[in-house]
Amino acid sequence: MKDLNEDIRALFSESENLVRKEVELFKMDMVEKTAKASGKIVAIVLIVRISIIFLGLLGISLIMLLGRIIGYDIAVYIVTGFFALLCLFLLIYRKRLIVKPFMDHQLGEYLKDQDKKNRERAVNDF
Repeated sequence: MKDLNEDIRALFSESENLVRKEVELFKMDMVEKTAKASGKIVAIVLIVRISIIFLGLLGISLIMLLGRIIGYDIAVYIVTGFFALLCLFLLIYRKRLIVKPFMDHQLGEYLKDQDKKNRERAVNDF
């Protein structure tokens, strides 16, 4: 009877250690995913800011170029209209051009991570 109690205590001790390791692994996984997401957000914000600066300079350049040819007042209206049409196009097709590719990418990353974990578990279980 004493051996059975010792075996049960050893089993509980091993189970407790396993649960602690699983929790620690889960925390590390969450930290890694948070770091990856933060890095992607910073990269996206940086790209958006650079794109805005580029589009602003492009607009000024187009206004100056067209202004010499057709007059500066009309050039401003033409370039502003172009950017307004571009914004309207992006607004109408935002799901197809922005949201869906972003969601597909995020889902692909998640499935890739899950597949990697499943392979590691299969190797460890073997």
